[in-house]
Amino acid sequence: MLDPLEDGVDDEAVILTRREIVRITLVATEVGARFQREGIRTDPMAWLLTPRRLFRGRPPIEACTSRDDCARAVLVHGLGLELDVSAEAMNGLMEPSTAPNSEWIVPAG
Repeated sequence: MLDPLEDGVDDEAVILTRREIVRITLVATEVGARFQREGIRTDPMAWLLTPRRLFRGRPPIEACTSRDDCARAVLVHGLGLELDVSAEAMNGLMEPSTAPNSEWIVPAG
């Protein structure tokens, strides 16, 4: 794991948009909150830096710059799914519903 408090002359430069930085930050926040909420003893940074099946073998910190992978990560942690859920398992949750449009029924209160 890279030490975030060190500087290295051979560090690879990566260009990101502000939106991509916000996506990574959103996912990092969701991971940290979930791990604390559920008492998961894994280091959240380790989850972000480890290649995951969900992202086709890429680490979340790289994959979550894209809109779709960011949404996948937020959904995984919001629903409390397996930490290394497969991309195939998530595809069913990410596909648009085939249910016919219907109105929401709100009970009178």
